[in-house]
Amino acid sequence: MAQPEKVVKLVYPKLYDKYSKELLATPSCHYFLIDASGSIKNARLDIPIINALKGYLNGLPDNDFLTIIIFGETLKTKVVGIPNAPINASTRSAILNDISNIQFNQQWSDTYSGLAKLTDAMQQAGHEEHQKNVFILTDFLYNSKTNGTNLNKENWGQLRSKISVLKNTSEVNPQAIQLLDGNFTVRSNFVKPKLDQVFEEEIPYESCTNSILLNQKFKDITANILKNKLEGIVLQDAQFEKNNISLNIKNEKIVLTNSKLYSKIELSQKSEELLRDKLQNVPFFSFLPPKETSISVDGVMIAEAYKYYEGTKQRHEMSHILQDYQFQNKEVQIQLPDSIIPWWLTDIIALILLLSIWRFIWTIIPPARLRGTIDFYMQGKNTITKDCSGSKETFSSSDVKYFRSDFSLEIRPTKKMFSGKCLIITPSNGDLVLNSTKIKKTARNKKQTIAKVSSTWLIDGIEITMPSVK
Repeated sequence: MAQPEKVVKLVYPKLYDKYSKELLATPSCHYFLIDASGSIKNARLDIPIINALKGYLNGLPDNDFLTIIIFGETLKTKVVGIPNAPINASTRSAILNDISNIQFNQQWSDTYSGLAKLTDAMQQAGHEEHQKNVFILTDFLYNSKTNGTNLNKENWGQLRSKISVLKNTSEVNPQAIQLLDGNFTVRSNFVKPKLDQVFEEEIPYESCTNSILLNQKFKDITANILKNKLEGIVLQDAQFEKNNISLNIKNEKIVLTNSKLYSKIELSQKSEELLRDKLQNVPFFSFLPPKETSISVDGVMIAEAYKYYEGTKQRHEMSHILQDYQFQNKEVQIQLPDSIIPWWLTDIIALILLLSIWRFIWTIIPPARLRGTIDFYMQGKNTITKDCSGSKETFSSSDVKYFRSDFSLEIRPTKKMFSGKCLIITPSNGDLVLNSTKIKKTARNKKQTIAKVSSTWLIDGIEITMPSVK
């Protein structure tokens, strides 16, 4: 784990555990506006800046974006690196090479041209909702080849309008580092107030005049970026939970459901009675799964885990974001309870009942009729085939010469609840045996026996293949 991540995990251990994947997967845009005038090199800060930039880049997660803008003379102000490509192994290597080649030897210090390039880069398509972290490294002294030190000749209001539009769709976090020591605020070309005007806020800044301070500042910056990003993600989730309150009863207590941050809710007495009445009024059965419904209630949501650090009375740093949320006449979602007989079991019972009724009706309407033919076969002799139709057929020795003179067979079609279409066979003066190796079954003399359609039965060496039923 990189050092900045350790800092964030130390400050927000629970939140980091919950949001670490989302934190590192949510891309951010990083913009550096760097003064490349010769005064920076003369102060021997050029190499420390380059090394600090490399360290900063190596600490960024893949899929973030880094844009570096070098300003000096107006026409030599330029973008370094690959401004619209996500950081990965390939682009990281290319940007590191570009950083190594930055030259701090320009005669002028046109802050306005650099800021204009910066606002253009920040307006690139595809980054509208990404967090934007802006770092300005300069001595705050404006000096352009065209206007000299008269910074009032520039159109700072135009840049302010562009930044204002960006702030409507994303979080913009500007901060600055004063690279040269000295009280420059009294000078007419001290540009810091104009930067505050453009970003519509007082930009925090520190003086870093040596490599040790610069490296430490960059580490602090990275940690603060992650903290700000985490706070932004938490703020979005908190707002979502406030707008989508969902309640249920668990172990006789009213609890929040689907809530990562707010863990407790306290309702007014009237609201609690209304809620309990709805949640405890359980139907005996239902054909549909329990659904969510909305009711209007009064109460307060509490993020108990983020009021104080665990085991202490020290206020949690996130408590300013996760403050108690009091609401009145708030439409909240409640999950209605399931019926006493679970809805899925009710559906199964109803389905079985409907199928049983349908099957019963099917057995009597329309009545069964014989269909097809019945075959009588005796080894070494020709097969006798008889047509079958109607509600009953009777065969005797006068119809089938292979039968004994006293034997007859009556066949009736039927439909059974579970067996489906089948036959009722009644032999007289003899028993029929089912011709099957798997099932042993006998149709006894003058007894009605259920037989499957097209099944084969035996008597006195005669194979009888039954007809079908329609």
